[in-house]
Amino acid sequence: MRSHAAQTRELGDGWSWRLLLVGLVLYLAFRVASVLRLVVLPCVAALLLTALLHPLLSRFRRFGLPSLAATWCTLLIAVAVLAGVGTLAVTRTTADYPHLVNELRHTVTQLQTSLAGPPFHVRHAGIQSLSDRALKYLQQHQSLVAGTVVSGGKIFLEILAGLVLMLFVTFFLLKDGERIWAWLTGFLGPDSRTRVHLADIRMGIPGMPVFFGYIQQPEHGLLLPATALSVTEDVGPHGFPSKVRIDIAGGDSNPEAGSDVMQIGLDVTPVAFGPVLLRNDDGRTSRFPRAMVTCRTDDGRTGAGWIEWNQPDQPDRSDAPSPT
Repeated sequence: MRSHAAQTRELGDGWSWRLLLVGLVLYLAFRVASVLRLVVLPCVAALLLTALLHPLLSRFRRFGLPSLAATWCTLLIAVAVLAGVGTLAVTRTTADYPHLVNELRHTVTQLQTSLAGPPFHVRHAGIQSLSDRALKYLQQHQSLVAGTVVSGGKIFLEILAGLVLMLFVTFFLLKDGERIWAWLTGFLGPDSRTRVHLADIRMGIPGMPVFFGYIQQPEHGLLLPATALSVTEDVGPHGFPSKVRIDIAGGDSNPEAGSDVMQIGLDVTPVAFGPVLLRNDDGRTSRFPRAMVTCRTDDGRTGAGWIEWNQPDQPDRSDAPSPT
């Protein structure tokens, strides 16, 4: 058997090259981001701005505005706020700059007095030379500190291009962010991009179906309530369903908000059951099979999930079960 020291050394060697590889990847990522900063920084800012503006966009959509109009209103408000904040910052910087120079001159004078006395006894000429250099630098670079965005040609164009790119990316992230995310994650497979949660309660009253549930699709960005539902089963041995067909339609309760009605057809096959027998004190029983299932949509997508049935006592066991 290998000694404990050998196992520890082997473990350390394994972690060492992994950490070096992670460090190399991070270094290369930062280098690429630094070279492409004119693209990377606006895109990162657009992601943050989209996260901040999404609640406002959702509110506009709930008010009944179409998706495009809600996006434009949200973006224009953001531009107005950013322009106001930028104007206020430049104005305050320009107005307060002389006060900054005066405060610095007063501070330098006090520092000279303190350093010239005990216990430092620093020469006055050296301190005066340093303070003169600092004040001269600030006076020469006043326009750079207060008005870089306005007067710096190259920097101004870079910042302007970054702002335009940030607003451009923000607009499309607000309007079609869910579809863009679904496209970017498409290589992971479509199975996880649609979620269905349903309950079909069969009361035995003709013409009065009772059901509720929702369809969730990231490209729509909404939980769409079920508006129509049809469930049929083939009953196999022991009364367990062997095959299930589910047809569901879902749509937003406010069709003017820009969302479409969706229809999904599912062929569901149980692969494993976890049955439970429920027994009442008066002798009535109800079987409660829970099944792990595989699903296939009409357009070829596949997935997995689970279904529960509540099968109460029935006079004729050939009747179809009542899934809830």
